[in-house]
Amino acid sequence: MNAYGVGLEWAPIQPIRLRGSVSRAVRAPTAFELFTPQVLFQTPFTDPCAGPTPSASPAQCAHSGVTAQQYGHIASQTAVNALVGGNPLLKPETADTVTAGFVLTPLRNVLFSADYWRIKANKFISNVPAQLALPSCLNTGNAFNCALIQRDANGSLSTGLGASAGRIVSTRYNTGSYGNSGIDFEGRYNLSLRSIAPKAGSLEFSFSGSIALDNPINVTPGTSPVDCTDLYGPTCSTVGPTTPVPRWRHRLRMTWESPAGVEVSLNWRHIGRLNSEFTSSNPNLFNPNNTFPVDSHIAAYDYLDLETGIEATEHLHIHLGVNNLTDKRPPVIGLVNNPLIVNANMASGVYDVLGRYLFAGLTARF
Repeated sequence: MNAYGVGLEWAPIQPIRLRGSVSRAVRAPTAFELFTPQVLFQTPFTDPCAGPTPSASPAQCAHSGVTAQQYGHIASQTAVNALVGGNPLLKPETADTVTAGFVLTPLRNVLFSADYWRIKANKFISNVPAQLALPSCLNTGNAFNCALIQRDANGSLSTGLGASAGRIVSTRYNTGSYGNSGIDFEGRYNLSLRSIAPKAGSLEFSFSGSIALDNPINVTPGTSPVDCTDLYGPTCSTVGPTTPVPRWRHRLRMTWESPAGVEVSLNWRHIGRLNSEFTSSNPNLFNPNNTFPVDSHIAAYDYLDLETGIEATEHLHIHLGVNNLTDKRPPVIGLVNNPLIVNANMASGVYDVLGRYLFAGLTARF
């Protein structure tokens, strides 16, 4: 499978530059995803087709391989066999990216740019949990999910050993797709202060912001796609960008530079409001039973960073700084909303988890 990239830039007049690109990236499955040993284990889950009075209808159970003779005669159980592990038949994931934008430089000290971008990944490598595969098969007859239901000779999903055991296959497959799109903005403005004083130096303002348009996730066959923009939770925080995507975020940096070689910068970082996916209006995400006041919403976050640099000598540069100047603590996210994000109760990929952070550096040139 091939990867490629094509870009084009065009400047019809001096202050305007148009640009765009199309590319494809490929990710081959890892050895872990391909060759992890396949093993059976029991997961707590009740088969709706088991027991003398099944909760699922004969037609529903027929989707999962239950015959008319077996219906109502499958032994009751409180757990089913799930087959987990690798899959040597996996195909590479692919990602297609499109960008289009422009750059404006109306004055020598002014720059503004805006770029639309869209990324879509296909053939996502994942598994379908047993608790999702069986209900989807029963309720929709989805061919992909129903093929994962493998009953034993008696129609059970919980008895037997080895190849003849009933099971729900939860090994890795190329399951579906996810995407992300948005518009990035950038601006720079440089202001000379020489009119105030000959050695007053200059001020530079730089801004970068991003608005998320959508974050569609459709990696589970048999379910409808969901838009995870500004949402976090077990569905929206484990696929695609893997960290929550706020609707809006930006950075604004102001830098004063003096002719004497001293530079001071103040940086403002803004992260937009986020919401638990369980509060979403999408019926595939909404779940009031998993909504708790402590983490149903996260208000917008703002951080301030301060940094200074000094040209001590012709060959020596010193810089000092502090990130998260106000020592703002990260929001706490419970396990239900955050089951697979690294480090349990906080979104470490989005918020500062160390609090106020001091740093220093020295560069010597010879």
